[in-house]
Amino acid sequence: MITDQDITKLKGVFATKEALADLTLEVGELHDKIDSIGVKIDGLTGLISASLEEHAAGAVAIARHTRQIKSLAVHTGATLPD
Repeated sequence: MITDQDITKLKGVFATKEALADLTLEVGELHDKIDSIGVKIDGLTGLISASLEEHAAGAVAIARHTRQIKSLAVHTGATLPD
C-alpha cells in the first residue's frame, strides 16, 4: 500500500505541471534561437556561394585575357616576360 511518505517522495521525483510548462517554454526559446542561427548560416552560405561564383567568373575572364594577349603578341612579334 502507498503511504503518505511514498507520495511525498514521488512528488519530489516527478515533474509538476508548472515545471513541465517552464521546460516547454525554455525549449521553445531554445528552438527559436537555433532557428535564428540556422537562418544566419543560410545567409552566410549564400554569400560564400556568390563569392565563389564571382571568383570563378573572374578566373575565366583572366584566362581569356591571357590567351588574347599571347595571341596578340604572336601576331605583332612582341615578346612577353615569363
